[in-house]
Amino acid sequence: MLSSGTQERLKFMEGGSWVAKKAQQESDRHHAKIMSLVQEFDSRTRASVNDEKINDYNGRLVAANKVWITNELQMETNDLKMRFDHLLENVNY
Repeated sequence: MLSSGTQERLKFMEGGSWVAKKAQQESDRHHAKIMSLVQEFDSRTRASVNDEKINDYNGRLVAANKVWITNELQMETNDLKMRFDHLLENVNY
């Protein structure tokens, strides 16, 4: 039979492992989302080229792309903050 102190350490390590696993899952999800946004931004930027030979871009599309990426990144960072806040709440519960 394990001593009380050993059991407490075991429970602590199990909890620590659970938190680390959840944090890694959130990190992986966030990384995939950011990489998807990078690809979409690249696609939108290529679509705004009027004439590649003279490096001419459609200013309206570039401005719209700027607004789009700003909004997407704000939503993603807010979502990530909320997910980590919930993770902390679960740990403290």
